[in-house]
Order: sequence, then C-alpha cells, then structure tokens
Amino acid sequence: MDAGDVALVGAVAAIMGAAVGAGGAIGSAIVSGRKQTTTQHQHWRKQVRGDAYVSFLGCVAPFQELWRANRERDLLREEVPPGYADRLRGLVRDLDKAALVIELEGPPGVARRARAVERCLAEWQASTAVEALRATRGAAPRTDVPSSDEMYDRTDAAIDQFKDAARSAMGSDDNPADC
Repeated sequence: MDAGDVALVGAVAAIMGAAVGAGGAIGSAIVSGRKQTTTQHQHWRKQVRGDAYVSFLGCVAPFQELWRANRERDLLREEVPPGYADRLRGLVRDLDKAALVIELEGPPGVARRARAVERCLAEWQASTAVEALRATRGAAPRTDVPSSDEMYDRTDAAIDQFKDAARSAMGSDDNPADC
C-alpha cells in the first residue's frame, strides 16, 4: 500500500467518522426534541387539569355560601327568599358543566369524585326546593330524606375526596389514569 492509498483510506475513515458523528448528533437531537415535546405536553395537560379542578371548586363555593345562609335563615326562622330555588338550579347546571370538563380532561378517578360532589349538591338542592315548597303549602317536613346537617356532612366528605384525588392526579405524572 503506497502513501496515496493510505491517504485515501484515512480520508474515507475521516468521512465515515464524521458521518457517524453527525448521525449520532442528529439522532440525539431528535430524541431530545421528542422528550422536550413530551415534557411540555405533560406540563400543559397538568395545567389544563388544574384549571378544570379549580373551576369545579369555584362552582362548589357558592353552594357552601348558600348553605350557611340557609342555616342562618332556619335559625332565625325566616322564609326562603324569592328565586332561591332557581338560583340553586342554576348553580347545579354550572356544576354539571364543570364536571363535564373534568370528565373530558380526566383522569377517571377524579371525574368520579367530581360527579359524587355534584350528586350530593343536586340532592341537597332538590330537597331544599321540596322543603321550601312544602313550607309554603303548610305541609309538614318530610321525614324520609336526610337532614340538612347529614347532607352537608356527606357533601363535605365528597368534596374532601375530590380534593384528595385531584391533588394525587396533579402530583403524579407517571400514570395519571391510576388516580
């Protein structure tokens, strides 16, 4: 092998080395780009879910305010204000919309907890409406429905379970479907 052949082999080896190095760099860039895209998407999903959970809890807060006002009204033996039942129905509709977003965004465990809160508050709304209607007609209160205090306790427990599930989903990027 003469000097020209050695130079040619050296040049080919250098070109091959550069090609392999460039291929590795390109492959590494692709993998890094995909990983970054995945990480950004996970962050975005977490943000969307967090916003949905906060919105849902924002729909729960007016119920708690009305519950306190209802309790105060009962203690003072005041009548139900006009439009009270309609306001509660509107709040239940808002809560249903917020729960639908959670069902869409997931995970399923958090959506189930949101629906449990919604059911509790819808039951309270319905019993409050029936109670108010019976009172305006002079009918005795129903004895076959849970007391307002019992319904409050059930709802409070459901809200706590929703918050726990939401916190768990927000803190777990590994497998959010497990929540």
